[in-house]
Amino acid sequence: MNILIYFVLALVLFSLMLLIDSRSKIDYKDKIVISNLYIILISIIMSKNYDFNSNLFIIFLFIMFIDVIYSSYILDKDIIKNGGLLYYFVLIVIGYIINSLFINNSSNGISEFRIVVWVFIGLYIYNMFKDINFKSNDKIDKESVIVSYAKMKNKYNLSYSKNNNLIIYSIMIYNNRRRPSILREFDNLLYRFNGKKYKSGIMQIDSNNIISDIDSINYVYKDIVKSKSKDYKKILSKYSDSSEIIEIYEIIKGFSK
Repeated sequence: MNILIYFVLALVLFSLMLLIDSRSKIDYKDKIVISNLYIILISIIMSKNYDFNSNLFIIFLFIMFIDVIYSSYILDKDIIKNGGLLYYFVLIVIGYIINSLFINNSSNGISEFRIVVWVFIGLYIYNMFKDINFKSNDKIDKESVIVSYAKMKNKYNLSYSKNNNLIIYSIMIYNNRRRPSILREFDNLLYRFNGKKYKSGIMQIDSNNIISDIDSINYVYKDIVKSKSKDYKKILSKYSDSSEIIEIYEIIKGFSK
């Protein structure tokens, strides 16, 4: 039963990380701190259940499994090539140490002092890791870009000029890497509750309404035509991460020759 609850808690933490990362980019160091504070909080809530608290670090093993599936089948990314293996090794080791030396040795009952101690532990972990550079530089993997291009081409089958097709596919691939369909659906659901302006569709258009992926593609196409430019670098330069989109463009252009 505990294993099932660990898996559910891992799903909750993974979803929380996705939400935080989508609003404010966080790196591996931040994720390590947040994750360990998460199991510390759970241990405080479940302080009278020693058996449950004794293996909380297993949550991190489940998160690694979830992330591998999510990255491979939804993002078309290899987390091992992007520093993920080192990140999960460090996360699991630290989680195990905190679980064994601190959580398992806590006395029964929750005091204000104990909560303060946990906070200081979290701050100590953060201070210890803030100067360590994990290689998490989301370096573009050519193979994953080509796979994404093939999927997008098969799904949307754009019929504009070759140059415009490549520009649109490049933006599409970039945005889908940053904001996959599952998160876009979540955005749409959130919009129905608060009605606030947000980025909609696969092309991530600023809108006060829900825009379909096809409509967002047409919007970008009209914007490209309006620019009257055939220089892909000039067209893509208006995007904040233009260098990455340009790199994607050049990868799929080379592949489509």
